[in-house]
Amino acid sequence: MKNNNMFQAKKRLRGACLVLAAFSLVNGSSAEDLFVANAEVGNQTNTSISADKNLGYVPGEYIVTLKEGVDPEAVLLPKVVQAKSARQLSPANSVSDIEFDPIVSKQAVLRKAKKTVLQSRLRSSSAPTDAQLLQDAYRKMNGFGKKLYRTYRLKNYQGDLQQLKNHADIESVEPNIIYTTFYQPQDPYYAQQWAHQNTSIEQAWDINPGSSETIVAVIDTGVDYAHEDLQNNIWRDLTGVPGKDFVNIDTAAYVSQGYELIADEDYSLEDDDPSDINGHGTHVSGIIAAVNNNLGVVGVNPNAKIMPLRAGFSLMRGGQEYGLLDSAAIIKAINYAVDNGADVINMSFGSSQFSSATELALNNAYAQGVTLVGGAGNSAVDSVFYPAGYDNVIAVSSIDSASKRSWFSNYGDWVDVAAPGSSILSTIPLAKSDAATPGYAVLSGTSMASPYVAGVASLILSHNANATPEKVKYILTSATNQPNSSTDKIIGSGVTNVAEALQISLNAQLPSAVITSPEFNALLMDDVIDVFGTIGGNYTLEIADTPYATQWTLLQSGVNPANNLVGQITSTTNITRGDVKYLRLTDTVSGVTHSDLLQLRLFDKSPGWPQNTFGHHMGSPNTFDLDNDGSKEIVVGVSYGVESGTLFVFNHDGSLRWSKSIANRLVGSPAIADIDLDGVAEIAVSGWGGVYVYNADGSNQEGSWPKLFYTHRDPVMTDLDNDGDMEIVIPTADGPLPNFKDLTKVQAFHHDGTSLTGWPIAASNAATVASADFDGDGFKEVAFGTYGKTSGAYGTETTPFYLVKYTGESFSPAWPRSVTGWVEAPPVIGDMDLDGELEIATITASHVYALNPDGSDLSANWPIAMNINYWTVHQPPVLADIDRDNDLELLFTSGLANGVKKPLIHLYHHDATPVNGWPVAATQIADNGYNSIHPVVADIDSDNEVDVVIRTNQNIVVFSPTGVAKTALGQFQSNGLGIGGSSPFPIATDLNSDNQIELLVISNSDTINLYQYGLYNEDNVEWSMFQGDSANSGVNLKKVGPIGQQTLNGSLFGLNRVLWDGSATQQGGITRVGGHFRREEANAYDYETLIQFDVSGLAGTVVDATLRFHVVGGQLGVTEQVTLFNQDKADWLPGTVNYDFFCVSTESCPSWQSALGSVTLSSSEAQWVEINSVELMNAIRHWQQNPADNRGLVLAGDFYAWERFIELDSVELVVKYAE
Repeated sequence: MKNNNMFQAKKRLRGACLVLAAFSLVNGSSAEDLFVANAEVGNQTNTSISADKNLGYVPGEYIVTLKEGVDPEAVLLPKVVQAKSARQLSPANSVSDIEFDPIVSKQAVLRKAKKTVLQSRLRSSSAPTDAQLLQDAYRKMNGFGKKLYRTYRLKNYQGDLQQLKNHADIESVEPNIIYTTFYQPQDPYYAQQWAHQNTSIEQAWDINPGSSETIVAVIDTGVDYAHEDLQNNIWRDLTGVPGKDFVNIDTAAYVSQGYELIADEDYSLEDDDPSDINGHGTHVSGIIAAVNNNLGVVGVNPNAKIMPLRAGFSLMRGGQEYGLLDSAAIIKAINYAVDNGADVINMSFGSSQFSSATELALNNAYAQGVTLVGGAGNSAVDSVFYPAGYDNVIAVSSIDSASKRSWFSNYGDWVDVAAPGSSILSTIPLAKSDAATPGYAVLSGTSMASPYVAGVASLILSHNANATPEKVKYILTSATNQPNSSTDKIIGSGVTNVAEALQISLNAQLPSAVITSPEFNALLMDDVIDVFGTIGGNYTLEIADTPYATQWTLLQSGVNPANNLVGQITSTTNITRGDVKYLRLTDTVSGVTHSDLLQLRLFDKSPGWPQNTFGHHMGSPNTFDLDNDGSKEIVVGVSYGVESGTLFVFNHDGSLRWSKSIANRLVGSPAIADIDLDGVAEIAVSGWGGVYVYNADGSNQEGSWPKLFYTHRDPVMTDLDNDGDMEIVIPTADGPLPNFKDLTKVQAFHHDGTSLTGWPIAASNAATVASADFDGDGFKEVAFGTYGKTSGAYGTETTPFYLVKYTGESFSPAWPRSVTGWVEAPPVIGDMDLDGELEIATITASHVYALNPDGSDLSANWPIAMNINYWTVHQPPVLADIDRDNDLELLFTSGLANGVKKPLIHLYHHDATPVNGWPVAATQIADNGYNSIHPVVADIDSDNEVDVVIRTNQNIVVFSPTGVAKTALGQFQSNGLGIGGSSPFPIATDLNSDNQIELLVISNSDTINLYQYGLYNEDNVEWSMFQGDSANSGVNLKKVGPIGQQTLNGSLFGLNRVLWDGSATQQGGITRVGGHFRREEANAYDYETLIQFDVSGLAGTVVDATLRFHVVGGQLGVTEQVTLFNQDKADWLPGTVNYDFFCVSTESCPSWQSALGSVTLSSSEAQWVEINSVELMNAIRHWQQNPADNRGLVLAGDFYAWERFIELDSVELVVKYAE
């Protein structure tokens, strides 16, 4: 699958995956731009890094490669940094701040030259000078090495990155990527090395027990080189130094991201002491070469030498220890290993970021005869991770003791071989071990599988010192056992068989089966599928339902087929379409077999649901009537690994309308609208490589499309400049791929691909935008948050939130305004309080905000502090009139406290009070860390009330407006739906104009499912899809002011404590006289004030009510409270305390529980006092519909002495209503 067409899968998969990945042990990052937090699968717990999004690489540090012949001091300081003028420097920089150091020093090249002379036994009467050796070394150095010598680490640079990229003397520039290791201890009493028993290693030791001449470099967090089970197998240089420490970091950069330093850890001194504080590197080293000394454990090659190369370090965060590495240290370690004679390099770390500088160093090592081994990753996905994903590195997956894929292990056609990685006992520093097993621990991960294979490689080289790295790969991928047949993912050619590897290692010729076509992850739609491959002898081509099936169907066999056509799949081969199949090409030479596996995705173009797209739906689906025939089409973007995706358009009956293959990972939800006013809609979809725009028939939109740049956001279509056609707005990074994680700007493009005047605008890591006209001038504004934090730790950081005009300028000087917590999800927009102005609702890492257009909070009750975990921060809120009171409620999710992974679903009124019955717990969600839930709001069951329909990671859950789960809808509960990472929004709509509501849902198996339910009523569909509409605008305009306002003058009964105004009323035969307030004590002097209003003349639905009363005097204590109640008792009696007051449900309530609002009075001076509440509004609404219940309002005082009172001279009710 790689070199010389053997390992092509990795080449096809190479791409700029930009997620910080932790795959050295049981943890990891998901393939999409998400960090898995506390994922649980079965009985295994995946405790991974919830790292800050800004920590994908070292801030301010870059790996720069200069062009040949360029003086670094002349470029990196005067030309690049000063930019010919000190005034062009970023204020954060001065020339003295900036440092650069070579990745490969002249001394290293000289050392290599001397070693070459020594090894070739060249001697002369006069030894060559250092200058002669250096010159000769440069002359003979291969191209990789020459380029490495021109590579530097640039530190403390805060200037313009694009300026570096565009510099004439710079060949390439990339960030100093951070790689991670992380491990989770398991049973400390586990003392059995099951791995050796499953790999025939004892028979291998009978063939060759290993050689101390074989050196395995371990690039890791260091090694406890004094460990009892390692010290005799530690490599030392001629001066006795046990390896090298390359760690030299700016700790402030990590502390600013919320990490804490660990006492005694070495962060800043490159020296000759590669000691291991973390423990990860020591564990890895024990797997490779623990000594066979009747102590503890024994390594795969108990006689090999371990070269400890420390490139990793430990930091604490949130009480958890993390192991991190960066590109600069890794590259230096690789070069040191090559210079000092390493035969094998093990790399149990990784990132999803591609690094050309790291690949260059590895290619140089490979060219100089070093075998390279890396762990495939622990994210349980089929995406490529690096360095294991580079062409010349052997990628190792993990199996458990049953020879099944470890639940955490990555997989896919790019993986080469599997090895034991679950519950592996090995060495660890004493300080890191449990008292019961001092110096040893059991860990799991592909970090454990990788050194197992590295150890096998060292045994092969002990047995055949002339084996090249390429031959070692062939041996390892040929000498394998079949994994457990229940393994349903490709984890390489098989499980390493150590004895067989040694047995065939001296063979002059080895088999080499490689399927060259179809390509990896290709979606196959043709009726006849040709299969091409390369083989070296007799071959068979077979097909099966699983990759390691016990029974295979033979498609073709032979020897050296013409044109390398090894077989065909046709309609006559009786292969079921719409399903996943596996091809196995096996080559046999001299009795040795080698197999290559390929997963097939056979697409079914016929009508019907569900439809299987075989890929990962990172965005949500969309629907639109593309051809204006009255029926809506379904548009979905699907990703296959890293570098490929397909945009599908289905007809309403499930038949395929058209599809478009895109050499890009599709990450955004497609946006659909008629952007060029030609009467037919266009489709925009985003991927890691840019934005693509297509016409309704699948042809390319005219103009300069696609736009190539890195993004992981959704496109939004909106008419910013009020010219009738629409713009596409999306946050992006600088320049085309390969690129970096940070998004640096927000772009706005006309329909022809040209930029809108004033755009792009600078913004660090902006979320997907929402767009609406906030000031009624016809021009749309753009609202968005960011996760480019300015201060503080996770959840407390301060980030800017933007509202931007179509010109690219801030909407007002109040913008951007600060919010607490970083923003990952798009905001939503609507007239929440029906005051005629649009508001913005957004979720941060710790708060929920509702913002006015002037930048202020909607009310004093906003924002709401909320436990929003890593997953729920990615989920956009929803604005909808769920309780049918005409204003908009805010629906969102949060994580539960104390590590519980099930989210809460919240529903809040516009005044920041929760709706009765909410929040609710989504108990149907699997407790596995993937708790993304995305709701739509529509009447799904025709009961004339809107439902909250939630696509969870297990099924579809439906809640009533009062938070009651509608379990009667059994079909929802039996779908068995699930999701592994992201959870696309469902769609609630009428696809084919049959007046039936359909629910479109994507399952965890990537199938598109369609369910039909009750009658479709447009008025009862409040929020039907991702961001509310097909353009992804994020706006709900179904309920918008302006609204009417009316002021009602009230009648006061009991204007003062002893006087009466002569208009007493009779209630239950009792004359009401006197009194203002009800006291705590029960006696004959308890008083009330009764206020009445005639609401019969109110028009429309009340959306807000404020009681205003004028205090003209009285006797009050300090800060005493007055509470408003609703009288609901016709037979009022004086001197009693058990009054029943009005409840919205019309049921009687215990005394004082139906308070409609309260206010604190701090003085007796004349003043207007206001009480505003949802409860008061609901009381007025009830009176409109039930006039007989209008018995007035009661003011009650919470006083400590009965003589307290106030005097009023007027009262009024200000009512706002929607017509």
